[in-house]
Amino acid sequence: MKTESKHKQRRQRGFTLIELIIVMTVIAVMSGAIGVSVNQANEDIRLSNALLQAQADMRYALETAMSQNRDVYVTVSTGSDSYRAQFLDDNSYLKSPVTGEDLYVTLPDGIDITSTGLSGGVVRFSPSGLPTNNGSIFSGSISIMKVNNIKYLSVYSSGYICLEDAVGSRPGCGGC
Repeated sequence: MKTESKHKQRRQRGFTLIELIIVMTVIAVMSGAIGVSVNQANEDIRLSNALLQAQADMRYALETAMSQNRDVYVTVSTGSDSYRAQFLDDNSYLKSPVTGEDLYVTLPDGIDITSTGLSGGVVRFSPSGLPTNNGSIFSGSISIMKVNNIKYLSVYSSGYICLEDAVGSRPGCGGC
């Protein structure tokens, strides 16, 4: 009987050091894995936001050219990872519909414009809504990437502007 009560007392005192170390190790491994997943998700969200903003700005430039009956050009710079939209006739900047500031955008750190299908980095939207580059109707894409995740902002000859995983990959994205 004495042996049994000593055994119960020992069990009631708590966990052994080995048990605590094992549980703490499992918790550390799980939180490390969750941290990596959350960090990757945040990076993907940053890239998506930059792409959606660039797409909205391109569409805004196109719509402004049509509504104001003025040529608008968008200059994309791979060196500074930025783009700007200006009126052709007086070189004034388009104003952002959200902030009212000049439409000159630098992408967040770590998100790069790696290449453009634009001669001189310029696409011009005419009042008819057609994109041109060096005087001819333009169809091409701008690649924007974060680490190994590359996406394309495509501008089609019809004036359609969309985001793609690979050039021409999104069904219905291509222009007529």
